[in-house]
Parts: sequence; structure tokens; C-alpha cells
Amino acid sequence: MKTNKKARLTIDILLIILGIAFLIFGIKDLKTFISNQNVKITDAERFKRDYQYVDTENVYKYIKIKDLSTLLESEEEKIVLIGSPLDPWTQVITLPLNNIVKSMKKNIYYLDLDDVDKESKDYKKVLKALKVATPTVIVRTKTDINILDKQALYDSKYTDSPIEYWTDERTEELERVLNDKIGELK
Repeated sequence: MKTNKKARLTIDILLIILGIAFLIFGIKDLKTFISNQNVKITDAERFKRDYQYVDTENVYKYIKIKDLSTLLESEEEKIVLIGSPLDPWTQVITLPLNNIVKSMKKNIYYLDLDDVDKESKDYKKVLKALKVATPTVIVRTKTDINILDKQALYDSKYTDSPIEYWTDERTEELERVLNDKIGELK
């Protein structure tokens, strides 16, 4: 009888530990953790996980705040989206931006503001150079830095749902604005 109680107690403790692990890691991460596989995903797959309107064939590449800081100082041509998966306006702008840049056979470098240490030296340096908000598109040409903030990308006084904002007409206007700035890249 004591052996049964000991076995039952051991099983109960293991189930509690597995339950806690499940809550901490989630189903998919727990499977990966248990099988000890190091699954690497591409930036496009990672971006698709965060942004529902683009597919896995998107042109987004993740960068760190240090990369953005370096970009602002260089003459290297790049297109950067500063955003947050939690921002509904960033969510809906990803598709038209992706389509425009994809047709130009270029990439969009993406900085997730949620992953940035707001106390870092690089963040403070970038903050001095530009007003950091989501979404912001930066088009870096060899001679200029074009910053398209909320006011340039959409009517920031609009208070309804972002998905309802993007009518065909407004999407075409956004594409014209983005094409004008991105078109400066060669």
C-alpha cells in the first residue's frame, strides 16, 4: 500500500511539473524542448507569425536597433519599417508595403520596437535622429533619409478600425506615396 502511495505521489508531482512546463513553454515550444530540436525559422516565417496579412513569401528581414543606428549614419540604401505586432496600424500596412517593395525586388528591414531596450545607447541615438513611433517607414537613399511617419502613411485622426480605413482608394494612395519615396532607390 505504501508503494502505491509513493508511486501515486511521484506521478502527481511529474504531472504538476509537466503542467507548469506546458504553461510556461506552450505546446509547440514544449514539443521542441522535449525533443531537443533546434528549429530555426526564416525571418519571413517569423514575420508571418507576427503579422497576419502577409504570407511566408514576404520580403521582411529583422534588424536590431544597432543596425538602424548604423544605417542612419551610412549611405547604404535600405527600406526600414519600425513597428510592433501589437499596433493594428502596423499590422495592416505590412501587406501593401510588402507588395510594393517585392515588385521592386528589394527587402524591407524590420525593427520590432517591442524587442528594443529603451535604455540602450543605440535607442537613444536613434531617438535623437528621428521621432520613433509605429508604424514608421524609413527610405534611405544614397543622398537622403525619407521618414514616413503616421501622418505621411495615413490619416492619424481616423478613429475607426485600421482594416476598415484601407479602402481600395486609400490603399492606392498609400502605394503612390510609398512608390514616390521607394522609387528613389535604384
